[in-house]
Amino acid sequence: METGPGDGDAGACAEMDGQGPGPSITEEFKRINLTNLKKNAVEELKQRSAHLAETNCRLMKDIQHTDDSTAKQARSLLQRYEVFQRVKAIVQTFNQNRLDTARAELQETEKTMEKNLGKLQQQLDEVTSKVQVLQDELSVLRTYIDGQYPEQAVQIALLQRSIQKLKKQQQEEIDKTEEMGKAILEELEEKARAEQEALLQKVVEEMLLHQDGLKQMVINNHILRCEILRQREIIKDLEEEIGELKRSIQTLHQSARDPRELIFADVLLHRPKCTPDTEVVLSLPAKETPLI
Repeated sequence: METGPGDGDAGACAEMDGQGPGPSITEEFKRINLTNLKKNAVEELKQRSAHLAETNCRLMKDIQHTDDSTAKQARSLLQRYEVFQRVKAIVQTFNQNRLDTARAELQETEKTMEKNLGKLQQQLDEVTSKVQVLQDELSVLRTYIDGQYPEQAVQIALLQRSIQKLKKQQQEEIDKTEEMGKAILEELEEKARAEQEALLQKVVEEMLLHQDGLKQMVINNHILRCEILRQREIIKDLEEEIGELKRSIQTLHQSARDPRELIFADVLLHRPKCTPDTEVVLSLPAKETPLI
């Protein structure tokens, strides 16, 4: 096979450049690979950008939701705090009013008690004096009757014992009635106290959610409750003392009644008193009817 002149020139040029066809193809491959790598990098960058954009969008929504929830909770806390402040003011006003009323009532009761005690003491002194006079008169009359009418003296003694027995029964009934009244009153007071404590407990439990701001109020309420209980104890003691004085006065009034009014009602209430120096004319029946 013969070689033409052109072929010889091409081979000569190739030999002169010192390069064959292999290096050019390698460069092309490198360029293509580099282009593919750039495309892949750009595609990966786009995917990462899309993922980051989606993540940022989701984070923005979460942040917005968190902000909304936080704002809602803050508004709710503010509303509850406002309600708490109003309830606190109402409770403080209510407790202060009750305390002022209790103090005013206590002062008024003390004044009334002092006035009543003075009157009762005066009445007691008067009744004591009357009782002493009546006892002296009874002693004189008993001495006179014992000497003149021993049978009537026995009947008088029996009547006196009957009177004492009736007084004792009456006093027992009065004491029993007063005890029943006290029991009912204590039951009502206990019920009212339980309702009040339940209400206060409910308010305190509602307010303990804001414990940091309520500690002083709880302390004040406890002090107020103790003060109210102490005032009630004082009032109760005063009421018991008044009841005891009333019972004493009633007993004195009952015991101060002249036994002669019961025994000789038809004689002593319509005729002048009989003294040892007065001449007495008695008209006794032949056969006496027993008095008891």
